[in-house]
Amino acid sequence: GFLARPLPSVEQALAENSLVLIVDDHPTNRLVVARQLALAGYASESAEDGRKGLEAWRTGRYALVLSDVHMPVMDGYEFARALREEEARDGKPHTPVVALTAAALKGEAERCLAAGMDAYLAKPVSIPELVATLQRWLPHTVPLLADMKAPLPLPQLGGDPLPLDPAILDPLTGGDPAETRALLSDYVATTEADLGELRAAQAAGDLAALARQAHKIKGAARLVGALPLAEAAAALESSAKAGAWDQVLPQATDVATAVERLRRHVAERFPGAQ
Repeated sequence: GFLARPLPSVEQALAENSLVLIVDDHPTNRLVVARQLALAGYASESAEDGRKGLEAWRTGRYALVLSDVHMPVMDGYEFARALREEEARDGKPHTPVVALTAAALKGEAERCLAAGMDAYLAKPVSIPELVATLQRWLPHTVPLLADMKAPLPLPQLGGDPLPLDPAILDPLTGGDPAETRALLSDYVATTEADLGELRAAQAAGDLAALARQAHKIKGAARLVGALPLAEAAAALESSAKAGAWDQVLPQATDVATAVERLRRHVAERFPGAQ
């Protein structure tokens, strides 16, 4: 479990120096991380790439930054280096920067720390992991016993191959139907756009772009509990990186099938989310 603080407004978070900046290029990732932060009692704002993240950080509003590593325009490494250089040059106080990445690759943690990041979390991040990291770097936000809220049930991986695992999805939205529909509506729309880009990469014979898109689909799918889609995308990413065209073609079809099953499941179980 974890100790959840009462959720402050953005104004209260600014006053107590607890406002978090999320820097991530994927809309679903931003939505999920913001929701996890809210459940833990932290207000947040977001930016969609490193350059916009740097502009937001310069306002001085943020106590801590959660940054994705692989982003267009300016990636997480460049963002962290630029932020640290500016802090040193202008004598600004140290802002904790925590890396969030779907790629739990060998050497990734070292690269994050070398770029000036303070900590590293592999996605999908559990709420207790997030809370432990936030409380480590923002010790003034550890809740008093009098302020404690009951911890939410933790996500558990289920054995059923449902298109969406409720044990992962429900804790993100507190089981609230309107919140769930809003999250899934955004997620399905983004995933269908990602699938379109994946098909374009396949048509162009661009294996590197195909692997990137599969990686993106995999990461977002894991976050919301779309585990069959995540598995299909992971298999495609692996084959694309290995240059195995004979595997890529059927696996790309598997990904498209998993997206369609997910879309139908959402339409049936969560009407109004399409």
